[in-house]
Amino acid sequence: MNNLQELKYGLYARKSNESEDKQVASLDDQVEVMKDLAEREGYRIVQKAIFRESKSAKIPYKREKFDKLLEMLKNGTIDAVLIYKSNRLSRNPIESGIVQQMLFDKYIKAIVASDKRYLPDDNAMYFSLDAAQDTQFSRDLSVTVKRGMTSKAKHGVFPGKVPIGYKNAREGELSNIRTVEIDPERFALVRRMWDMVLTGQYSVSQIARIA
Repeated sequence: MNNLQELKYGLYARKSNESEDKQVASLDDQVEVMKDLAEREGYRIVQKAIFRESKSAKIPYKREKFDKLLEMLKNGTIDAVLIYKSNRLSRNPIESGIVQQMLFDKYIKAIVASDKRYLPDDNAMYFSLDAAQDTQFSRDLSVTVKRGMTSKAKHGVFPGKVPIGYKNAREGELSNIRTVEIDPERFALVRRMWDMVLTGQYSVSQIARIA
């Protein structure tokens, strides 16, 4: 039995609705992948130390489950972390720094991801570089999305998810320009719903039931 098999693991899965997380595996899929890895390698996951969090990691001090994970690491309930990818832990320099310091101080004896491992005795640059890349990717994507939305608005294109009753379409089969047009399946129904609202004779719940 090697040292990694002797550790007490907490499992942390995170997925948000942010743009950078659209292609990330679901929370359940992340948990299953890491449970399978733990079973294959003989890692022991501590009871009540499996955390699922549906929040962005771009802003520090906003994740209750992440804070609970750190608390359990500090008090010794667990001493290692199973994580689908390193960017599930953090996408901001403050929390990345906290994790790195805890790894350096050996409150965290191992961070095991599906594709790599970080250990206290490793070169400190490994986790630091990966964390910096994760943070910069998040920032770059945010800037790109904002630029795209601004460009759409300047060209008269609705900058965001279209309202119910409308749909996105391309100007031509080979065009990259997306426009907004009426959704023939829903527009008439939505219009009738608004007409009913304007009569003042129906509550929102009544209209929802009718629709």
